[in-house]
Amino acid sequence: MGRTLLIATWGQPALWGPAVYVLEERERRTLEHCTSLPLLLEKYGDADVALLVLDSLVDEYADGRREGACYECYDKLRGLLQGAARAASYSELRKGVKKFVEELLECMGIDGRARVVVCPAVGSPGGRWSFESKPGDFEAVALAGLGPRCLEEGYERVVLDLTHGVNFMPAVALRVAERLANILLLAHGAKSVKLEVYNSDPYPPRSQRPELRLNLVAREEVRAVRVPAPLPERLLRPTRQLDSQTSEGVRRVNEEYKRTVEVSLSALYYPLPLALHYSLSQAGEAPLRVMEDALGLWEHTVSVCGQRVKGALRLEPDAVYALLLVEAVLRGLGRPEYPARLERLRETVKLYESISEPHYYLIVDELSRVEGALAKRKPLLIRLRLLLRSLVERRPQRGVRLCELYGEECRDGTPDKRVMIAHAGLQKELVLVDPQGTISYKGDVRQMLKEGGLLIPFAE
Repeated sequence: MGRTLLIATWGQPALWGPAVYVLEERERRTLEHCTSLPLLLEKYGDADVALLVLDSLVDEYADGRREGACYECYDKLRGLLQGAARAASYSELRKGVKKFVEELLECMGIDGRARVVVCPAVGSPGGRWSFESKPGDFEAVALAGLGPRCLEEGYERVVLDLTHGVNFMPAVALRVAERLANILLLAHGAKSVKLEVYNSDPYPPRSQRPELRLNLVAREEVRAVRVPAPLPERLLRPTRQLDSQTSEGVRRVNEEYKRTVEVSLSALYYPLPLALHYSLSQAGEAPLRVMEDALGLWEHTVSVCGQRVKGALRLEPDAVYALLLVEAVLRGLGRPEYPARLERLRETVKLYESISEPHYYLIVDELSRVEGALAKRKPLLIRLRLLLRSLVERRPQRGVRLCELYGEECRDGTPDKRVMIAHAGLQKELVLVDPQGTISYKGDVRQMLKEGGLLIPFAE
């Protein structure tokens, strides 16, 4: 079956009563429990589990005793939530909620391999505490929590169980699952990633142990990666005045984010494999480090005042996703090379098949053209031409322009967006090739892409 990542959204476990969950697919499976998760674990065998829960679990449920193992375990462990409510910081609050959910899983007899990601709530789900956040923060934290696992593990399937999600959780979790599938495609070179979404029948009021179907509501083979365009201007967006030290940290992280993603994702969005190798070879910051720094600043600025949780920063989910995409390209590509050998660029082609099939064939055709011209012109003739030019210009020459290699007229070297896309970034006046088949751009790559309108714009 292949490796599976099983993601479940959990709201308030104290409210879940016992039920007989039913899966009716090729064979009928039933399991009595207070949550749908064990039945899906039975179906998907050795799946890794990820739980997306809300920080609002700290708002302790106290509206009367309920029937079932979920409530019994909740009641047994509520002291952990009371401890989290007394936390001196938001970081400690999240750790306390995470510990509670991990202990809850163990109490309910659910496999302990689950990763728990505590995400920000919005409003007042429990009725007493209030949480001033946005659904985008939930998405960003969920991506930051699960993205690294998808970079490490080559899951062939992502299963999303929306049964116990509340408010905006199901809608945002579906978007997270789709983006994780994109990360898996790039990082591990898969042809496709299966995405399956489940949700149960509603729990009838005043029922005891109802039979609830666990419905497969969506199934998709994810084959293409979506690169966000435009890109967010900022990874972290202040919502109120910050102290000078935090403000400087936010400025630094936002600048590092832009440097990390701008050229790399532009070279992915358009078919520019040589520019991709250049940008990745120049990257000064590790994408995951930038993401982790941003997450740390975000968490540090969330204040807990009594029963009010309020953040001072917004995390942009598209920006987190952009950083994860760059890291996924690094994992899928291996060590970048610039100047790049033609055979190394050929190894890059498969990466673009996950972005756009037409772009994939454009790149294959253009590399074949360069290889054919090299074979025809012979490396010795290129070396002689370079030697003569070095003597005339009194400086070493990196290579001849592609237009010279093709035996064609060399016009001015102005980047042309249409030509660059049509020729996979190898506009003949702008690219140099040496006798060994190593190619590079004549000038500054970022400036060239900017002049050609080939940089994905940033937008507020």
